[in-house]
Order: sequence, then structure tokens, then C-alpha cells
Amino acid sequence: MLAYSKKMKTFLLLLFVSLSVTVSAGNRITVKNFTGQRILKIEYWIGPENLAQSPGLIYKSKGSIEKDDSLFSFEENFHKKKRNTILIKASLFGGGYLTNSYSIGENQTEVNIPLYNPSENVPTDNFQTIIDKFKEFKFDKEYLKLTNQNALLSTLGALYLLDASEKSILYIITPKELKTQLNEICKHNNQDFAQGTLSSSTAVSGGLNLPFVSVNSAFSNGDVSKFTWTIENAGECIWAPIGDKDLASLYSELSQKTKDALLQAYIDNPNSKLKFINKLFVIGRIEVETIKSKKVSNNIELTGSSFVTAKGNFSLDDEHKTKNVITDVVTRADGHYVTGYLANQYLLSVASAKKIASEFENNRLKEEFIYLVNLYPDLLTHTNDLELMKKQIVDLNKKLGGLYYLKKSEGSSSVTLKQVSEQNQGVGDIKSTINN
Repeated sequence: MLAYSKKMKTFLLLLFVSLSVTVSAGNRITVKNFTGQRILKIEYWIGPENLAQSPGLIYKSKGSIEKDDSLFSFEENFHKKKRNTILIKASLFGGGYLTNSYSIGENQTEVNIPLYNPSENVPTDNFQTIIDKFKEFKFDKEYLKLTNQNALLSTLGALYLLDASEKSILYIITPKELKTQLNEICKHNNQDFAQGTLSSSTAVSGGLNLPFVSVNSAFSNGDVSKFTWTIENAGECIWAPIGDKDLASLYSELSQKTKDALLQAYIDNPNSKLKFINKLFVIGRIEVETIKSKKVSNNIELTGSSFVTAKGNFSLDDEHKTKNVITDVVTRADGHYVTGYLANQYLLSVASAKKIASEFENNRLKEEFIYLVNLYPDLLTHTNDLELMKKQIVDLNKKLGGLYYLKKSEGSSSVTLKQVSEQNQGVGDIKSTINN
């Protein structure tokens, strides 16, 4: 009886141990990957909560995870009461590692642990903010970099003969030649900023023009850079007549050689346009600060001060900060068309000739005459007779002193440069870079 009792106790003890292992074995731990990157290795420790902060804990490793799975599960034995803390360490493909601590609840047999990358995604709203600022300071299109006051003064008051597309300058009459040069450019007193953090893919694929910044250099050692443009003394300057001399008077004083050269350039390019630059958007000073980034080391725990991109984790590095200062900048030159005067000069040259040299000149004479009739319906009468056209052109030139687009007409009405430009083609931007 005693022997039976001992055997029964032994059997019951073995049965209890067997049931305990069955209940605790095979508990599933699932790691959910929300890092935005592939996890290279999962390491973990399971033990009592009071030991979780102890130094020298020995972690188990699940090795490399080749696939970029959002879920990663493995089985591990743990006791629901005594072994109630799990520490996770995950090494990321993009560099650095992150940790997470999870407390197992009572009677919990399955554990789901989310892993988040504490690094920030590069803010997408920075892109639009920068674009809006660039539009405000006329950086959204091609710009001019002028490094001294003399070069800046050489733009306002100039005459540019542009090709039909307005992408090339065919001939320039400088403010110095035209005597439209102002003594000094108007001054503004203000300060503003354009700032943003961008990844290289955003800067390149977005087609964003970064003024006074080399994109290749900015992202040479990291996929993220922070840019700050400090913009001082920015605003528009408008040309005004000097003394009692308007543009027409100043043009009339040009040398005949210069006027002939301009007219020849116009004859050689029938669809070209003459534009008087009377507005500039100027900036007194621009300071550009660039902070580059470096890839996070695999041995560094990630924090919120770094950025995550498709190429990895990066942190801004003050050791790679650069500054560049530019002064006296013109970001847009604009004005109005005065092509009509060249058209009149051309027609006068044809009218003074004994005969029209070719059918091409014949047709162009008619086109230019129609243009002038539209400008001066009270002074010109439409006709298809070439000789009558030439006579009317000569008479018109005498009445208006050769400078019809600025001279007063008979009666109380007057023809101003502004009015003519409104009847002419619309105002557009000079899209080519104007060199010093």
C-alpha cells in the first residue's frame, strides 16, 4: 500500500510538470515592424520586471531577417507571473538600432510588440513652404546673380531685343549708352526667411530650384539637408525719367551707329521684340546656410533628432554646416515692349528706298503697316497700295517727330509709353540669364 502510494505521487508529479510545460511552451511573440525599414536582427531578453534595468543582461538573437516583413513572429517559453517583461532590440538596415520594453499581462499567452522608428520622416510640407517663399522673392524662375552695385545698375533702364520665344537676347543697349542709368538703386529695409529640411529625392524629383545652392554638394555625404535663406532688403525698383528727358528723348540721342545696329538685328529677326527694362526685383543681401547630414551608425540608438528616408537613417551634423553670402542680387528683370518704334524705323528705311528688293520685304512692309494702322487709326488709312503706304509712313514720322510712341498727338489725347505697351503684346519675363 505504501509502495503504491509512492508510485501514485510520482506519477501525479510527473503529470503536473508535463501539463505545466505544455501550457507555457509555444507562447508566441510577434514583432510588428512600423519602422519604414528592413530589420536586420532581432535581439530579446525575457525576465522579471525588477531585473529589466540591470546591466549586463544577456540577449537572445533571432539573427538576420532577410525579408522586409511587417510582422515577425517566434515562439518562446515564458511564465505568465514570474517572467513578465520582454526587452526588444532591433537593428535597422538604414543604420542604428531601437529598443522597446513590453510588460506581459496576467494570463497573456500571445504578445504583440510594435516597433516604431523614432527618427522623423522628412517633412513634406517644407517643400511647398519653400516654393511659396521663392515665388514671393521671385526665385521661382531663372534669376540673375549680380555681385556688385555697378552690375545691378547696368540692368535697370536697358533696352533688350529678344527673340520670338524671349529666351535669347539678340542685342542690348545698356543704360549707360541710353543715358537712362540711375545714380543709385532704390533701397529697402526688411528681413525674411525661407527655410526647410529636404531629402535629396524631394529636391531632385520635385524639380525644386535651390537658389545659390549646389544640390550635388548639399547631399554629397547624406540624404538629408537643412537649408535656411536669410533675405534682407528685398523689394521692387522702378525706373523713372531722369530730369525732363523721357525714353524717347534719350533714344533720339543715341549714336546713329547704335541705332543702325539695333535696326539691323531687328531686320535679321522679323519676329523679335524690343523691351525696355523698367522694373527690377532686388535683394540687398542673401545668406544661405546649409547643414548636411551623416548616416547614423549601426552602434547608435536612434532618437527623434534623426531623419528616416528610403536610403536610411540620417542625423544633421553641425560639423558640416556651411554659409554663403551674396549681395546685390536681381531676381527678376521686367518691363514693357516698345517694338513699335523699330517697326517704324524699318518702314522708313523701306519707304526711302527706290524699290522693294524682294517679295519678302513686300509682305513685311504690309504687315508692319497694318501694325501701325492699329496703333494710329486717326493718323493712318488702310491701303494695299505700297506707294501710298510709304507716303503715309513718311508723313506720320514727320507729324510725330520720329518718336511717335512717346509724342503727343493732336487734340487733348496723348500717346504714352504705357498705352502703347498695352496695345502691343503682353508684358513677359526675360527668361535668359543676363550676364554682368
